[in-house]
Amino acid sequence: MKTTKKDKTYPLIGLGINLLIIVLEIIGFIIIFKDIGLESFYYYTVNSNILLFITSIIMSYYFVQAINNKKVKDSKVFSVFRYMSVLSVVVTFFVVLTVLAPQYGFVNMVFKNSFFAHHFLCPILGLVSFVLFEKYVFNNMDTFRSLYYTLVYAIVLVILNIAKVIEGPYTFLEVYNQNIFVSVFWFIAIFGGAACFSLIIRFLNKKFCLVK
Repeated sequence: MKTTKKDKTYPLIGLGINLLIIVLEIIGFIIIFKDIGLESFYYYTVNSNILLFITSIIMSYYFVQAINNKKVKDSKVFSVFRYMSVLSVVVTFFVVLTVLAPQYGFVNMVFKNSFFAHHFLCPILGLVSFVLFEKYVFNNMDTFRSLYYTLVYAIVLVILNIAKVIEGPYTFLEVYNQNIFVSVFWFIAIFGGAACFSLIIRFLNKKFCLVK
């Protein structure tokens, strides 16, 4: 079958978006690692952006193959991994807007230092790429699997806070500085919100993906 101009346009756009994500992620990592070093890995934001960075590199390869009319065998493991990475940065984006920005200021949380890339640009670009230019077929179990990172992060950080190994790094994880019911509320709110976003992202990909 002859490849049409339209067939190559979508992977070209997808490639451009993911290459931009890679560049922005690297800049963001350099800034935050310079500022706080290894403590960066305590943050959900940093780890979620690392996941997006890795999957964007792999997606760039897939897009290059598509541009060159080369078929790449679909990997279910990678599809779910990509789903999880995009979900995690979307969760970051909404937690920043609804929880952190009201506490610390919108400008501080969105436009300063590495935050412009990690809190704002990369989540949006990752979501656009996933929804419009990446074709997937997910089931309900895949939707649950996309929550693995969020669930594991929450459990590990709560345990580390209880053991007093670290404090925070987010105020809603500081279990010794708040009532247990407040901690339970935050866990349910954030994990429940992530589950809702996972379903929404899956629906958007199915409904609006431009790749057939």
